[in-house]
Amino acid sequence: MWAAVMITYLIIMGFIGYIAFFPMAFNDPDHTVKKYVDIFENYQGGRYHTEESVDFKETLEDMMRKSQDSANDLQELASQSFNIALGALLSFLSATIAMLLQNEAASKKK
Repeated sequence: MWAAVMITYLIIMGFIGYIAFFPMAFNDPDHTVKKYVDIFENYQGGRYHTEESVDFKETLEDMMRKSQDSANDLQELASQSFNIALGALLSFLSATIAMLLQNEAASKKK
């Protein structure tokens, strides 16, 4: 039973760690804002430069900020999830050690 619980914790830690720390869409600024930068460069370069493009530029910058903030929120959530899973694993190991030491002390008294 102990091994099943330990394996489950390790699998959970592995998946959450992968999401939190390895390159993914929300960890990569090129993926989160690159499409907005490309559009911005087309309008900035004079290809579509008009007076309305000033409003469009502000809207585009706002969309870029929101996209990056959303990506940062996802990264923070993944990191917090990893910390929670790590705390649960350490608690399980601590309880295991405490039980082993109690059993050893009880067997010495007999």
